[in-house]
Amino acid sequence: MSDASLSRANLKDSDLTRAILARANLQGADLRGANMEGDDFKLFSIKGSRMDAEQSVLYARSHGDKIG
Repeated sequence: MSDASLSRANLKDSDLTRAILARANLQGADLRGANMEGDDFKLFSIKGSRMDAEQSVLYARSHGDKIG
């Protein structure tokens, strides 16, 4: 996925979700509509950046406060 579009996503309050949103915000991704179904995926990519679940959790813990 090269662009994030989260309008129809069913996102739960989790470290992985926070990481995705933080990464999308910091990279200027369009947050108005992506396809993510739940939070059971292992890898995601926003504008070419890829992180696995463990990296996502670490990223969320260090950048979660920057989520707008």
